[in-house]
Amino acid sequence: MDANDPTDLSLSEAAGRIADGALTPSALLEACLRRIAATDDTVHAWVSVDEAGARATARERTEEARAGRCTGSRSRSRTSSTWRA
Repeated sequence: MDANDPTDLSLSEAAGRIADGALTPSALLEACLRRIAATDDTVHAWVSVDEAGARATARERTEEARAGRCTGSRSRSRTSSTWRA
């Protein structure tokens, strides 16, 4: 476990760091994509990963978080979370 790796955070810890401005949704996503790339050949947990769509949504959420109005979305992802700054 790496204290600097956002993928080691719980969902509530990640949401708290995003709310504090210590972590952005884009940074969390990129860490998750790196973890998927590093492990999925062994784990085979994903049928497909929409990196472009995930990055577009993360950019939107990062801008919302910076503006203090990140409210999340339930559009394409069934696992989207709601953050309120």
